[in-house]
Amino acid sequence: MRQTTIANQAARIEKQIAGAVISFARRYRCLSPGERIVVAVSGGPDSTALLHVLHRLCPARNLALHVAHVHHGLRGAEADEDAAFVQKTASDLGLPHETICVDVRTRAQQDRSSLAVAARAARYEAIEAVRVRCGASCVATAHTMDDQAETVLMRLIRGTGPAGLAGIPSRRGTIVRPLLSVRRASLAVYLGARGISFRIDSSNADLRQARNRIRGELLPLLCSYNPRIVPALARLADMAREEETAFDEVLSLFDPAGAETAVRLLRERPPEAVLRRLVSQQVARETRRFVSPGAGEVGRLTSLLVRGKPGDRTPLAAGDWGVRGYDGLLIRSARGGPVRPLPETALAVPGETAVPALGIRIKAETERRETERGGRTRLAVLDADRIEGSLVVRTRRPGDRISPLGMKGTKKLQDVLVDAKVPRDERDRVPIVADARGIVWVVGLRLDRRAAAVPETRRLLALTVTSPG
Repeated sequence: MRQTTIANQAARIEKQIAGAVISFARRYRCLSPGERIVVAVSGGPDSTALLHVLHRLCPARNLALHVAHVHHGLRGAEADEDAAFVQKTASDLGLPHETICVDVRTRAQQDRSSLAVAARAARYEAIEAVRVRCGASCVATAHTMDDQAETVLMRLIRGTGPAGLAGIPSRRGTIVRPLLSVRRASLAVYLGARGISFRIDSSNADLRQARNRIRGELLPLLCSYNPRIVPALARLADMAREEETAFDEVLSLFDPAGAETAVRLLRERPPEAVLRRLVSQQVARETRRFVSPGAGEVGRLTSLLVRGKPGDRTPLAAGDWGVRGYDGLLIRSARGGPVRPLPETALAVPGETAVPALGIRIKAETERRETERGGRTRLAVLDADRIEGSLVVRTRRPGDRISPLGMKGTKKLQDVLVDAKVPRDERDRVPIVADARGIVWVVGLRLDRRAAAVPETRRLLALTVTSPG
């Protein structure tokens, strides 16, 4: 009788969880028949339950699963045992699997971030690489409703705006979270009823970690005020995300380009609430963080944008900087700062030369052709007979001067950049084309009159510079 009861309980819980997964798949148009799915499995109870539920759905939904486990190299033998457990679990289920090792400590030092933030970034990058390698459509992770509630609380404690209340998205890019409407306790009941073993990460008991304290101390306390606090926080996140989506549509009216490198100061300045949201989006886009910027950081940047003057700056997380440019806000990443200086790159004439450090390509043609489309394009037409030696592309150097076309005498390159209102932090990234005598073109700004084509020019040399966007 007891075994029958347990079996019925397992079937009921499994049906509820499977129903939640199927409902998720329909709403977000994923986990569709015929798709290959990477399942991120740590070996803990939540990800193990996700793996088993998806595996039981495979025949009916014609899914192909690929198990991925990330070894962070932080917990010694315990982490090795986790990896071995995941491998055995996948093998027992007849599923392909792989373990990816990442160096979190080195990543944290390079990014100037905490181990937790570095581990998260490295984990998502590693699993995305697995997805691409095996041709999967998405990566399924085992975040639950409890994870959502913890995230909302953690952001409230640290300080957040409305966007932060949206918590963990159900789907972001190729990452899907089909258990976000399921309680962690339901997964535990399912595992127990089915007799499925799993691993326990000992670091989850470390109350020095903010999330662990929220899980072990704060949430139980809040439950004494409202036993349904977890669903309530999850609903708050859902509503905040719906409003966030609606607000994004409004933001597009102020920032139609969407991919500009600076938030532009409009003639009719939008409300600061809109500017704050634009700033938040810009920080996330340009620093590629896995954690949204805090309200204090966004506030400082917005104030810098509205009330600062060109050259003013404020420090951000992980060594980044916010810099006030002439017409907007610039985000300078500690990992992607100015190039000082760029080694010379010889230009193929005729031909096309990539300059990855500056994100550009330069095409040299001895006959003018239709200008390329599909990116930001800049063009210079030179007199091929006035070029001395080979052409190279580089960045500025001390003492650089140019004889600007249309002007008499020479001018310091520094003055050219200042007059053109190139932000200070951008000046070391301005491409310069030079020959054996010196600068022939400050890309997008000035031609040297010595090298510029004139009506008497017999051999033209057209340089076309393109950059993505």
